[in-house]
Amino acid sequence: MSTAPVALSRSAGVPGASAPVPATAESSADRRGGRNPSHGFTLVELLIVMVIIGLLATIAIPKFASSKEKAFLTSMKADLRNLATQQETYVIENFSYTTSFPATLYTVTTGVTGPTIALTVDGWTASVGHTGTSKTCAIFIGTSPLPPAVDEGVPRCTP
Repeated sequence: MSTAPVALSRSAGVPGASAPVPATAESSADRRGGRNPSHGFTLVELLIVMVIIGLLATIAIPKFASSKEKAFLTSMKADLRNLATQQETYVIENFSYTTSFPATLYTVTTGVTGPTIALTVDGWTASVGHTGTSKTCAIFIGTSPLPPAVDEGVPRCTP
């Protein structure tokens, strides 16, 4: 261990003042049992960090999965609402409903399958699915409900 020159403080020679402590090459963190930052992390520190990350992942992944399913259902419902708007526009112009639209008038969101449109005596029914879930959504106009839809004009999905 090498010793650096001792610098005297203003209190040098004053009775009751503490004597200056010589500076050494050894840092104060090393003297107190701390670790030297140039040596990296200990195995225990790395394991603690890995456990914390694992706990956070077990909490976050199920929440992410349910939000992904909700997004799929929301896109299917939005597509059915858009279909209802397009059907009402079509019936005003042509005095009847239709079972298909050209791609320039109506397209579904990526991943949504369908729609399957059926005409009824006084309206129409439609259902859609999604490639990311096994659930389906439906809507109807008129008096012929298509499960799971129960209210006219309101899209509803299987539970």
